[in-house]
Amino acid sequence: MNKNLKNIIENGIKDWIEPKIDNSHKLIYRVASKVKYHQKENEIPINLSINLPNKVYNLYTVIDFGYFFKDLEYDQWGLRIFSLQECREKSNFWRKNIAESFDSKRWVIGEFLGDSDLLIFDERCSSVLVVDSAVGDKYWEIVGTDFSDFFSEYFKYPNDKFWEL
Repeated sequence: MNKNLKNIIENGIKDWIEPKIDNSHKLIYRVASKVKYHQKENEIPINLSINLPNKVYNLYTVIDFGYFFKDLEYDQWGLRIFSLQECREKSNFWRKNIAESFDSKRWVIGEFLGDSDLLIFDERCSSVLVVDSAVGDKYWEIVGTDFSDFFSEYFKYPNDKFWEL
């Protein structure tokens, strides 16, 4: 288990587990974070871990799924990290139906609620990316070299997409 990543996530959400009012965008809404952690690395079903890139595998040794800074009333804000099963399903869907360049080296890890942005891991450049699914794969933003890097930056700016600031 990647203890560094787990510490980053635990510290990043510790003040956001209980719902709290956020008015950072001149809007008032209740947000909270929730993560289901794995207790042991071997909790990942073997059939789901086959052919996973190491950095994706490391993420899923820490968490099963999670919501970060989720708007509790309208679901229009926050980040949802898919379970590994959903990650495989969404990745396969994209490979078959959405983007020609979305191949077996790219993995859909999560979605940003309220818009069409997806959190992606690309094995070729070994990076965490954000893509606007409304425009397909024409615009990719690198947001980290791994998930520790991404979450470290993400938690510095609660409720903001730090790459857009």
